[in-house]
Order: sequence, then structure tokens, then C-alpha cells
Amino acid sequence: MAASEISSAIEMGIKAGLFLYNLLRTFLEVLLEGTCFPGNGSQPGEVFSPLAGEMRPQPFAGSIKFPASFSNADLQLACPTLCFPNIQTVAAPAPTVAPVPGSEVANV
Repeated sequence: MAASEISSAIEMGIKAGLFLYNLLRTFLEVLLEGTCFPGNGSQPGEVFSPLAGEMRPQPFAGSIKFPASFSNADLQLACPTLCFPNIQTVAAPAPTVAPVPGSEVANV
């Protein structure tokens, strides 16, 4: 199956997919400095966003941290000669994701 095709044989809950997407996207976006609001100025629970037209909820405005059990050692940098900022790791158990039903790969 090509990478651009979606298999209907694997049932993936929308919640799990959105969680992973949002986790990665949020991780990168909170590193960007907010410069604007998406609409007509500040609204309750909202802070400056780095992307025009996108709302940044206030809880995302705090300091960035790696998810539990991750660190700079886990990064795959496009330019290894540049330093990635040292950031803290959340003190908590390592995150887990339940297997997607039907995604088991047979040993070949």
C-alpha cells in the first residue's frame, strides 16, 4: 500500500489520531513567539498566536516541556550542527498509546 493511501481495514479512532497530531503540532507551535490575535483582538482564555488566523489557548502560553520520558536525546534534527534549546521534561509516567485494532503486523 502506498503511503498516500488510507487503509479502511485499520480502525483508528479519531481521538487517537487527533491527539498525536495535536501533541506534535502543539509542541512545535509553542516554541514560536505569538504576534497576533486571530480575530478582533484578545478574547477571554486566548493569548497571542504565532500564526495569523489561529487561536492559541491560554494554557499553551506557558513554558514548553518535553512529554514525560522524552528529552533532547530523542530529537531527530534536520540540521544537527545547530543547537536545539535545552528544555525540561514533564515529571510524570511515560505516555502510552493503546494499539490500533487491526494494525498488528504479521511476522514475515
